[in-house]
Amino acid sequence: MCIGIEGMSETRENLYLQASLAETAERYGDMVEFMKEMVQLWGLPTEEERNLLSVSFKNLVAQKRCAWRVLNTIVINHRCDNDKQLVQTYRETVALELKYICNEVTQMISNTLLDLCNSEENVENKVFYLKMKGDYLRYITEVLVEEDEKNGIIKDSDKAYTEAIKSAEKLQNSHPIKLGLALNYSVFQYEIVKNEKTACAIAKQALDDAVEELTNHNENVFNDSMLIMQLLRDNLSVRFYNYSSVG
Repeated sequence: MCIGIEGMSETRENLYLQASLAETAERYGDMVEFMKEMVQLWGLPTEEERNLLSVSFKNLVAQKRCAWRVLNTIVINHRCDNDKQLVQTYRETVALELKYICNEVTQMISNTLLDLCNSEENVENKVFYLKMKGDYLRYITEVLVEEDEKNGIIKDSDKAYTEAIKSAEKLQNSHPIKLGLALNYSVFQYEIVKNEKTACAIAKQALDDAVEELTNHNENVFNDSMLIMQLLRDNLSVRFYNYSSVG
């Protein structure tokens, strides 16, 4: 049966509404399915839909990351070998679930979303999805034990972040997506690559470049940028090393 333009619009709006309701109910698995269907049916999401897509996967994978960290702590601290093996098996189950979700995200980005971001007016979307791809590959590395596999995913994550940074050259330095990219890439360098010097340099450069442009944004964008800049400062002063001592 053919669906008219009005019906098509309602279908898209209904999927968005259902995803929003799922978020309110904290049913993130449902939320992901609604947003996947939206991408499959309607292609490149609008900015609001894009943010909802990001939130859906972020919340779903956050539950798995938290569960894995709890189980990993138990494995590290547990003294009984028999029970330890049981916990290790459970930890691996959670790791597999996390990897499945992350692979689902990165495949959708690589196979669908990035193909829709080739035009000049879609630079913001391209940076957003490349950053998102880098993030979810990073999450996979957090739960990997086998070094060869881990190193391969680290390279893929770094490549996604690097491509995002190159594309982001066309955005203002104080653009919240560009700042968010710098924040997450610096965390990747610090936590995954174990390169504190590079992590600090990325965060400091992003802050320095953004300061002069903040007055050029509307209030909402300004507030978003200021929030991310504060997170960069926090990392420099607490997570990395003293910001005031960085030359």
